[in-house]
Amino acid sequence: IRFGIGRAKWFGDSCGELVLFDTDEIQDGLELLAAKITAMDADILLLQEVDTDSKRSAYIDQVQWLLDNTAMNYGVYASMWEVQFVPSDGLGRVNTGNAILSRWPLSEAERIQLSAVIRMILLEHFMFAVMCYEPRLTIRVVFFGQSISMPLRFLMMIPNKNSTWNSRMC
Repeated sequence: IRFGIGRAKWFGDSCGELVLFDTDEIQDGLELLAAKITAMDADILLLQEVDTDSKRSAYIDQVQWLLDNTAMNYGVYASMWEVQFVPSDGLGRVNTGNAILSRWPLSEAERIQLSAVIRMILLEHFMFAVMCYEPRLTIRVVFFGQSISMPLRFLMMIPNKNSTWNSRMC
């Protein structure tokens, strides 16, 4: 969900200068996301880049906000990056990670810490390094009487020096 900012030009994506967003900006982004979730009428959502207690997103617990503002009744969260203070550009406290939201009860949630893996792939004629950040979050959900196990892993594309990825993504 890109911590609730949608397509805003954040400095961390190398396409803008904004570092911190105010409550109204984050609320606007989350309201658009909630409308999309409602329109999709999904039973289970796997989300990346969800903030729970981060200065950059006005300290809004986005997991709880989405549970309160959509038809999703259950959620689990696994932090991917939790630091008390990042001095760079006033970023401050960050707690961001993966979340699974569901209309159905979730059980056996587990955060599995694995080391990062880097793989090179060819995409649109550009070579990218794909960084597989961990943790991996797994849950078990009983869906129409059937027990299903679901994994979620955070993936991030890191462009090489010859790519134009940053300018195309902003």
